[in-house]
Amino acid sequence: MRLKGKVAIVTGAASGLGKAIARRYAEEGVDLVLADMNIELARAVADELSAAGSRAVAQQTDVASEESVRQMVDAALAAFGRIDILVNNAGLSTLRLFLDLPVAEWDHVMGVNLRGPFLCSQMVGRHMAERRDGTIINVTSIEQDFGSHNRAHYVSSKGGLKTLTKAMALSFAPYGVRVNAIAPGGFNTEILEKTFPDVAVREAFVADFVKKIPMKRLGEPREIAGAAVFLASEDASYMTGSVIDVNGGASSPVPSDP
Repeated sequence: MRLKGKVAIVTGAASGLGKAIARRYAEEGVDLVLADMNIELARAVADELSAAGSRAVAQQTDVASEESVRQMVDAALAAFGRIDILVNNAGLSTLRLFLDLPVAEWDHVMGVNLRGPFLCSQMVGRHMAERRDGTIINVTSIEQDFGSHNRAHYVSSKGGLKTLTKAMALSFAPYGVRVNAIAPGGFNTEILEKTFPDVAVREAFVADFVKKIPMKRLGEPREIAGAAVFLASEDASYMTGSVIDVNGGASSPVPSDP
């Protein structure tokens, strides 16, 4: 157990990649605060982990709200006394052509995907800086470096989060706090259904996306958890400001057939 006795907050922990990371952290001996808007699902994950012998509490959290994030931090400190790891995983995406993108929808996606990590990292980071110890992991996206005709708000938020990771790494380095990021590619999670509610559209998107992945498949949520353990461990003690790609090779171009 590389992380035994550590305390972690994982945002967006009720499903998908966040739940997979929380499960793996529990296996590594981490005490967990599972932060999510969907408190029922978060409690179900907490109950699952607690039944397996871990210490886990659920906290309803809107990461775009200062007050909600403050309550999350207070709850973590009340439950466990400190915070060693923060995983900024909460995120969302919608489909909308750029010229049809409402300002409110832009603000909502940017609020969760970029404002949220800023608020969480600032509030948790003050605690870590005071202790002169801790690690923050941002979950970005392979699309942080690409454009999109129907998800300009999403790719902008993830590109911003990549840059924010590097800025935070500089700010926190004097305090002994490391900040890194994981950039997932296509994963088989619930967000696919939420982003593409039409089954035919979703299947077409996945089929097209998989063509660009050298491993020719989507990732399973458990396959991202190892990177989250590594970055939170002493094995990554000399890493900060880094972004780890977990995408089946999709960041490398697939060669054309001869």
